[in-house]
Amino acid sequence: SNTTSQDDVIFRENWTEFTPRLSVDYQLDDNQMVYASIARGAKSGGFNNTVFNESQRAFEPDENWTTEVGSKNDLLNGKLRLNGALFYTNWNDLQIASSPIGIPAGVTPPAIVDNTGGASIFGFELDGAWTATDNLSIDFAVSKSKTEYKDGSKSSRIGLIGGCDGIVCPADGSIGGNQLQRQPEFQASVGVELAGELSGGYYWSVRGDVNHQSKQFIDELNLAWLPDRTLVNLRANMQMGEFDVSLWAKNV
Repeated sequence: SNTTSQDDVIFRENWTEFTPRLSVDYQLDDNQMVYASIARGAKSGGFNNTVFNESQRAFEPDENWTTEVGSKNDLLNGKLRLNGALFYTNWNDLQIASSPIGIPAGVTPPAIVDNTGGASIFGFELDGAWTATDNLSIDFAVSKSKTEYKDGSKSSRIGLIGGCDGIVCPADGSIGGNQLQRQPEFQASVGVELAGELSGGYYWSVRGDVNHQSKQFIDELNLAWLPDRTLVNLRANMQMGEFDVSLWAKNV
């Protein structure tokens, strides 16, 4: 239930959501496990206070079902940890940024929330950590996903105010098949650390991390995007009794 007021006028809506979760896991042995889960998630509906048409006063909840199967493993006598998962999300009534209709002349359109048809997400994740030697350890992660708006989804931010000419983007704001904004298709990271002990009980370590992320769109119409990026971070550390000294650099 959600309530808001504006100019002594009360707006009230009621929403009821059921969000169950079921998970099952099976221990293959002491070091290997497989699992599966299915869950329903929901985000509450709400109100837009800065609208000029009552049809946009309230927006509905959005909800999704997510299914995941995966495995968690400790291998090589515990020196290698390897986890993997496949997942699928079916999203309906997705809440997205929009613009109000009926905007008076000279008024800057305020940002509001609206619902669109929905989206689907399918992908996998793999991560692990390997203690290669007493001094060398490596950790890594990789994920790939396909995200897209369902057929019939529309960008009310564009469609309702006629912001597209039908050439650069659909005049009715159709976004079915477009990639979700701020969702790169591919991400990967790897970290390598060397560590050891010096005489006198001094401990040292040096570490490097590389993080990569593929192109991601910044709007639902897929007109603007951020290109691929790869970032490198470095760190050196020395522990001397009660003193801990570090030298680090980001985005080198």
